[in-house]
Parts: sequence; structure tokens; C-alpha cells
Amino acid sequence: MLNKAPADWFRVAELAPGVWGIGEFGHYEEVLSFLLTGDDEAVLIDTGLGFFSMKALVQELTDLPCRVINTHSHFDHIGSNAEFAEVALFDHPLSHKYAHEGVGAHELAYWITPKQFTVPRPPLPEPYTIQPFPHARYFQAGDTINLAPYTLEILHTPGHSEDSVSFYDASRG
Repeated sequence: MLNKAPADWFRVAELAPGVWGIGEFGHYEEVLSFLLTGDDEAVLIDTGLGFFSMKALVQELTDLPCRVINTHSHFDHIGSNAEFAEVALFDHPLSHKYAHEGVGAHELAYWITPKQFTVPRPPLPEPYTIQPFPHARYFQAGDTINLAPYTLEILHTPGHSEDSVSFYDASRG
């Protein structure tokens, strides 16, 4: 289990009613995650670096059950996936690899050197790894995620990563 974050690690802003942006700006990657609350459940888009518990933060923002959907499988977007019971990613070999293997300390070593932080490096789990999340489910381009009042269409948008996707809600543009 990941530790609760220092008070200044996550920066949270309510962007619209029931829609939060969650930033991890103390790291060079400046990761952004988004929490959408629907009528009966919440969806977290990306779980950040996994240095600290994203689940604990989500539970401070909503009492609704929360599932995770990932934009892609890079370490800075799947870091806390293992904390959540429901996780879904684009059906691609990269997604399967990280869901079943996690990310080891050797592969992550560069990303936790002091020069990767824009603030003094906080105490991190030792060793810093990203745990596998073999319970993940997979979606395809064109699938939809229903989160009343949102309906998110999955668009395969490779570029940054071969398994990158975007989520589009046609009712909101």
C-alpha cells in the first residue's frame, strides 16, 4: 500500500462541477490525472507516478466507487493502478506487458534521481516500483465508457505512445 502524500504533493482543482484536475508538479513529468464523478460512480483518468496513494486522494474527493481508465501505459500514468479494483487500458501489447509485469526498480531508477524533481525529492517507497495490476480489463477504439451523465468514446491516438488513447464526450464537445 502506498503512503498518503505530503500535503503539497498533489495539486487539485475543480475544473467544473464534479470534474477535478490532479497535478503532480513536483516531478519533471508534471503528470496530470482527471477525476470525473458521475451519478453513481467515478472514473479516474490516469493514476500518476505512484509515489504516493492516489486512491487516498480520490477518497477525499468523492465517496463514489471509482474505476480507472488509462490514456496510455507509461509509468507516470499507471503508477497507482494496483490500488484500484477496476482498471482498464487500450488493448495493446504494451498495456498487457505493464499490467502483468509492472515496472521494476531498474527501469525506474533514472526517473527518481534528484534532477527529475522540481522540488526537493520527497521520501519515496524503497524500492520504487510499479506493481502489476493483472486484473486490468482492455478496451478497443470505438468502445464507450458510460458514466452518466458522461459517455466517453475511446479514440486510438497513437503518437506519444503506441497505446495512447483519448476520451471524447460528444455531448460536451
